Amino acid sequence: METLDSSPSFSLLNKASAKQVVLKPFPYLVIEDALEESLYRQIEEGYPDFLKENPAFKKWNNKRVQIYGSDFVKNSKHSTLLRSFVNYHLSQKFYLEVCELFSEAISQYYPELEKKIGKKIEDIKVAVRTLEATDV
Repeated sequence: METLDSSPSFSLLNKASAKQVVLKPFPYLVIEDALEESLYRQIEEGYPDFLKENPAFKKWNNKRVQIYGSDFVKNSKHSTLLRSFVNYHLSQKFYLEVCELFSEAISQYYPELEKKIGKKIEDIKVAVRTLEATDV
């Protein structure tokens, strides 16, 4: 994986805090304007062509599009910024941000998890499936 911009502004969780995590009816987090507008626009410009060519693209809001991480990181056609952004969100660093934000929820919903897996949640190695060895 390429070297990432480790700037905090790259993270979708940059503006989040553990206090914002709602535990019921299930753990979730809402982050208004998670990215700075200028960064969002630059990332949007780097969206894959198949999305930009779809006439419905501009009308989509919160539309899930499935692109496997392993397929994405192998494709050098994407802009450097978009690849860096996606790679950051596939990284161990981002996983640790998630762990920090949701630690209370993980403990509450899965109190035996660390004992069951034999290590602390934050010590689990994560990576893109099929590209690197992982703990899960």
